[in-house]
Amino acid sequence: MQADISKGNLIPAKRREIICNIARKDGVVRIKDLSEKLKVTQMTVHRDLEILEKQGVLERTHGGAIFSHRTDFEPLYVQKKEKNILQKEEIGKMAASLIKEGDTIFMNSGSSTLSFIRNLSCDGVKIITNNPLVSVESIPNNLEIFLTGGLLRKESFSLVGESALRDIREVYASKAIIGTDGISMKYGLTISVRSEAILNSLMIAQTHGPVIILADSTKFGNVSSFVFSSIKEISDVVTDDGLDNMYIEEFEKAGVNVHLVKINR
Repeated sequence: MQADISKGNLIPAKRREIICNIARKDGVVRIKDLSEKLKVTQMTVHRDLEILEKQGVLERTHGGAIFSHRTDFEPLYVQKKEKNILQKEEIGKMAASLIKEGDTIFMNSGSSTLSFIRNLSCDGVKIITNNPLVSVESIPNNLEIFLTGGLLRKESFSLVGESALRDIREVYASKAIIGTDGISMKYGLTISVRSEAILNSLMIAQTHGPVIILADSTKFGNVSSFVFSSIKEISDVVTDDGLDNMYIEEFEKAGVNVHLVKINR
């Protein structure tokens, strides 16, 4: 294979397979780098990326493409909470620093948002959430917590349904803190359960200030079953320094502030 690459005479299907493998491994590919590696013109790489995007494998960006990973299954809360614990804790701390005294905040379910609320120290802050696990967390005494009604989904430990939606409709929040299963420049923010997607979407619609997304770097490029927000509806993303610069550039072009936390690995 290496000899073929050095001659630049790979058949298109093999060339695209190599591009896919690089994107899967690194998360992103750059046109200039691929052109040099595969010994083909940048126009040829452009065409390859266009075909791969149509196949749903990649999302093209200005200088290359981002790997798009489809996740059709629901990750259970008991599984998610054990992943990337250090990243989530630091992300929670950074997100808490974006809150001001007197804010009224929507907060959805998830382990990242629980890290946020544990680190919140502002006075006079009200939290409206469908996350019943706040009741067993060590919550600072200076917070007012309003738990929505609704049906308990044990898989994700979240409250959903018409009772939860009715409670959210009665509030206009100054900020929203939202966790997600996947975040994609092309497909937006996605989650694997429709009832939670509807609830997240309503939280965003009822927020008249910044919508802040909490997502460790492994969530980027993931696309789940149900969309609850486009990129243009969010204002801030809090993530860890494992995120590739190409993502950061794309978010900045879209007017989204990216807050990176440094992780001592």
